[in-house]
Amino acid sequence: MGESRGTAAELYDVFVDWPGRLGREMPGLTARLRAAGARSVLDAGCGTGRHVAALREAGFDAVGADASDDMLAQARAFTGAPDLFFRWRMGEPPPPELEARGPFDAIVCMGNAWPQILGDSEVVATQRAWRSMLAPSGAVLMGLKALAVRREKGDPYMP
Repeated sequence: MGESRGTAAELYDVFVDWPGRLGREMPGLTARLRAAGARSVLDAGCGTGRHVAALREAGFDAVGADASDDMLAQARAFTGAPDLFFRWRMGEPPPPELEARGPFDAIVCMGNAWPQILGDSEVVATQRAWRSMLAPSGAVLMGLKALAVRREKGDPYMP
């Protein structure tokens, strides 16, 4: 899976209408998490940490993981909470410090994080990692914005 670096990471929040996006997404997301009995949440592919911050504000014990050191730096600066964010590239085993925060009641994967997985072997590895970090009755909630277009083209993965 690719990672956003430098200017791409710095400009990410400039091009996203976070108040509007969170206003649309959070009511449904928090309702589903509460219905699943979730308390602890991992945001896989957390980017600049906006969902983690919103989930924490809504009362969840949320942490984030991302492949991009630059995006994680943005997340840590935005939240002022460096201990909430972990470097992890989906498709690889999770780092021990992230696993130690689990098991999670829920894993969320929003935006375009999932379609950046680069093949079926990374899908299997990510699912294996999620199972290892998810509580037995845990939930996975995914936002798949680009997946339908990619699937229509016959390739659900981003280049």
